[in-house]
Amino acid sequence: AYLSDCREAMARQLEASHLKDADCRQRVTQVYCAKLQDVERPRPFARGCPLDAGAVKSPAHAVEGHLPTRDARATAYREARHVPLGVLILVFYQRLAGLVKRLVKDLWDARHTFVLHVDPKAGPELAAELRSWAESEFGAGGGNVHVRSEVDVKRSGASLLAAELVGLRELLRLSEAWSYFLVLSDSDQLVRTPAFLQHFLTLHWGRSFVNTEVLSGRSRSVAAECKDRVNAVRMGGHEDGIPTTPGLTMASGSQFLALFRPFAQAAAQAVFGGSLASAGGGGGGRRPLSPSPSPLSNLLEGGSFDWARALRRSAGGGGGEGSSSFERLARAVLREVLMFASPDETFFHTLAVNSEFCLSHTRFNFHFHDTQGNILDEASQRYTDYPTGSPPTLAEPHLPLLAEVRSHQPLVFARKFDPANDSSMALLEQVSSFLQLHRPQWSDLDMGEDWARQVATASLGPACGFQAAAAEEAAADAAAVGAARQLAWPPSSVLDLTPAVYALRVRSVNPGCLALARSSGGGGLALRRGGEKGGGAAAAAAASGTLWLAERYAVPGYDGGVGGAVAGAGTTTTSEAWRGQP
Repeated sequence: AYLSDCREAMARQLEASHLKDADCRQRVTQVYCAKLQDVERPRPFARGCPLDAGAVKSPAHAVEGHLPTRDARATAYREARHVPLGVLILVFYQRLAGLVKRLVKDLWDARHTFVLHVDPKAGPELAAELRSWAESEFGAGGGNVHVRSEVDVKRSGASLLAAELVGLRELLRLSEAWSYFLVLSDSDQLVRTPAFLQHFLTLHWGRSFVNTEVLSGRSRSVAAECKDRVNAVRMGGHEDGIPTTPGLTMASGSQFLALFRPFAQAAAQAVFGGSLASAGGGGGGRRPLSPSPSPLSNLLEGGSFDWARALRRSAGGGGGEGSSSFERLARAVLREVLMFASPDETFFHTLAVNSEFCLSHTRFNFHFHDTQGNILDEASQRYTDYPTGSPPTLAEPHLPLLAEVRSHQPLVFARKFDPANDSSMALLEQVSSFLQLHRPQWSDLDMGEDWARQVATASLGPACGFQAAAAEEAAADAAAVGAARQLAWPPSSVLDLTPAVYALRVRSVNPGCLALARSSGGGGLALRRGGEKGGGAAAAAAASGTLWLAERYAVPGYDGGVGGAVAGAGTTTTSEAWRGQP
C-alpha cells in the first residue's frame, strides 16, 4: 500500500514533467519510491567487516624503498609464480581500436583470459573488427581473447556497472585458471612491463586493489537511467542530502581495479546467482550459464539495465533461504548504489569496506591519470543529468609528472592516450622505448653466506633446512652456498621501482624438500637439483628475455653445477613496501 500510494503520486507529478516517455516515467517512479521507502522505513545494515567503521577510512599510503639487509629474517619471501589474469577492457570508441589491440598484445599471455566489451553504440563494425583481429593474432575463435557487445553504456548510469558485471561473469564462465580480475579502458596503456605486475601481485598475493575513499557527504538526488538519459530526481524533505542505509559505510573511487578471484567470484555469485563455473582449463571453451533462481539474475533486458527487477528482487537485501551472509550483504550494497549516480565507482568499493574482504583490501589501483587537470566532459550533458569529469589526454608535457609519481608508486597503467593527438602518441612511444631498452638483468649480490642461508631457509621453510656439510668441506663450499643474484634494473631506469627478486644457489638441501618441490607443480619454487635436465629451456628463456617459464622463474646462469636454484620475491614485513632503485 505504501509503494502504491507513492507510485500514484509520482505518476501524477511526472505527467506534467519534461519526461514524455511512459517507460521512463515508470522507471523513475520505481527508483524514487524504492529509495523513499528505504529512507522512511530503514532496515539496519549488517556489516561483515570485523574492523571498526572508522578504521576503514582511507589512510595515506607511505611507500618506502627496500634494500636487502644481512638479517634475512626481517624480510618476508614469496615463491615465484605466474599470475594468470582475467582482463576486462571496456571499449567505447572506434578511433581507439588500435590502442586496444596494442594493449592486448602488450599484456598477452596464453595463461590470461581477455574479454573486450564493446559498447553497442560504437556500432557492430567495431566488434567485428576486434573479433577478426583476435582470430588473426591468436588463432581460431580468437584464442583467449573474447569480444562481447551486450550493454548499451551511459556514463554515470547503472549500465556501466552492468557492463563490468557482465564482463566479470563472462570471464568466470570462460576460465577457471585466472587469479586476478582487472578492469581497463580503451584509452589505457602500459607504463611498466607486465613482469612488474606479475612480481607485485606475487608479493601481495590474495589482496584486492580498489582505490577507495570513504564518503561522508550525501547525494541530493536519486539517479534513474532510462533508454536515452540518466535522470536526477530530488527527494522532498531531504534537500541537504538523502540518507543512506543505517550502518552502511559508503565508499567511492576509480572504476579501474584489480580483484583477487575469491572476491570477484563472490560478488558475481551474489549478483547473478547459480553456477558460474567455466568449461574448465585455461580459458578455452564456453558453456551456457544455468542459474538457479536468484534475486538479481537477468538484470539486463534488451541491452538495458532492468531497474524494476533489480530493485524489486534486492528488496531487504535480497536474502533468500539459501543465501549466504555475504550474498545478502552484497545485494544490499548493490541495491543502495543503484539508487545513485555512478554505481560503477561505488559498488566494489563499498563492498570492499563493508565485507570480510576489508581485511585483504589495499587502496590502490595501479593507474595514473592527471587528476588535477580533470575537465568537464561537455558531451556527457547530452545523456545525463550528472555531467561527468574526464582526465585530460596525456601528452609530452605530462612526462615529468608521470616520472615523478611512477618513481615512488607501483603504477602499471596510464590514461588517457589519444591516437589523434601527436603529442600523446609521442609520449606513449617514449615510454614504450624506455621499457624496451631498460630491461632488468641478473647481477651478483654479495651479501654473504649467512644471509643467503637465511633467505633460502625462509623461502623453503624449516622442513627444508640445509644438510650439515663436513667441516673440511665447509670452507671450500662457502662461495657456492652463498652465491646469490638479484634481478636489478639499470641505474638509468629512473622511472622504475620493482619488488626485489633474488636467485640463490644452495649446495644441498634435504631430499624430502626436493621431492616436495617437484610434487607441487607450477605452484612450487623454481628449485632444481644440479645436473637435472632443463638448462635448454632456461637458456632459451634467458636469450628471449623472458623471466617466467612454466609458471615459475627461469634463472639464467644457474642451469647446472652443484646445488639448485631458488627464485623468490621479497618485501619488508613491517610495512607495505616496494623496492625502488634510482
